[in-house]
Amino acid sequence: MRPKISLLWLLPCLIAPAGCSNKKIVPLLGRWEGGFTAEQIAGTEPKDIKRFDLKGYLMLYATEYRFKMHLEGEQEAVDLSGSWAPKGAQVILSPKDESIDDYGGAEVRNPNKRFIPIPLVKQAYSSPIVLNVGAGNKKLSGPLFSIGQLSGRHEFTRS
Repeated sequence: MRPKISLLWLLPCLIAPAGCSNKKIVPLLGRWEGGFTAEQIAGTEPKDIKRFDLKGYLMLYATEYRFKMHLEGEQEAVDLSGSWAPKGAQVILSPKDESIDDYGGAEVRNPNKRFIPIPLVKQAYSSPIVLNVGAGNKKLSGPLFSIGQLSGRHEFTRS
């Protein structure tokens, strides 16, 4: 009988630390609006660089530290899911699954609209994405990120 009582006494001590760690992630949870903002293409400076932007949202979940990211360009949509981890003043996204919709493929692609080739998107989003947490937990912004020869930053804000 004594071992059962001592284990019951230990249970609140084991649960309390888990509750304390969640307080740090609560301001980060939920929906963030933004996306990937293109800044340059290696070797060139196109006047319409903003047409390469990918707009969308990022959802951070407490359950199993999962995330979902949806980004849309002029002729493609990218859906990522995986796990995330808070590390100091950063959030590290580790994509596990990606789904890319190129809106019908090359046969229906509009040559007047910007398109980022799917293999380059898959390669870029197969590695972790680092986002820095801004003051007041209202902004997530990443360092320079490359998708092929296209460079830019991920930026998300909370409304």
